[in-house]
Amino acid sequence: MLIWANAMSQDIKQDSIPSKKIAIEYTSKGLQFKTSDNKHLLQIESRLQFRFATPGDQNPLTYDDFYATKKTVFKINRARLKVGGHAFNPDLKYYFEYELSQSNLLDFRVMFEKWKGFKIKVGQWKTYYNRERIISSGKQQMVDRSIITRPFTIDRQQGVSFFGRLFEASPADLTYHLSLLTGTGRGSTENDDNKLMYVGRLQWNILGREVSMSGSDLDFVEKPEALLAIATASNTSPYTRFSQSGGGQLEGFDQGIAGQYKVDQFMIETAFKYKGFSWQSELHRKAY
Repeated sequence: MLIWANAMSQDIKQDSIPSKKIAIEYTSKGLQFKTSDNKHLLQIESRLQFRFATPGDQNPLTYDDFYATKKTVFKINRARLKVGGHAFNPDLKYYFEYELSQSNLLDFRVMFEKWKGFKIKVGQWKTYYNRERIISSGKQQMVDRSIITRPFTIDRQQGVSFFGRLFEASPADLTYHLSLLTGTGRGSTENDDNKLMYVGRLQWNILGREVSMSGSDLDFVEKPEALLAIATASNTSPYTRFSQSGGGQLEGFDQGIAGQYKVDQFMIETAFKYKGFSWQSELHRKAY
């Protein structure tokens, strides 16, 4: 009798749980878990990149750099874990990305995206400045980014950003990003002074469609996409450049102290995609 009663109790509990309360499927963003009311969504994705390089694994800036070192190497170049989705409401989104091979927290951000024209983002992420750096390393056109990335990228920063898209699908279709950032790079826990980094980007979607955020046109878009964008940034810090490692110095600059370098940047950018063809250009200016 006890065994029978226990079995009946388990059947009742199982029947009381909706069979489709959580939907599980594999999508372009990895393994996805979603509740039936769409109030909660969780996506888990990973990516591995192995690299063999000879005679070296550096980014050459001159012809002599090609043979400056002879150190053949095989390594794990990237090992990423990505988790994203929304919680309690589809408008409240979250995302974090972790580099397993180097134990680095790359991205951690929370977004409120109720309105297309005005969205808010808080945390750490790749600053929306130049398109080439924003594009994921898994969606580049070439094996590596171009040599302009190192001196001009603002890379990952911590702060708050206001962004959105205005006049969608019209001749005046615009995408904007305004960011207030600490300005001391990825993983920084404090500012060197009481000044912030200010970054602004204004993008005109010329044909009323945003250009997809990838280097090449692997999707073979049927309708042409084009953009013209301008961006500017201003910061005072001990650094003259930023990378995934955080703040650093360009060649010819000594290690800085708090507030030593006042850096102002400006950029003009174009991009175009259509049926497998892709174009991208960036013109940079950086003053100290």
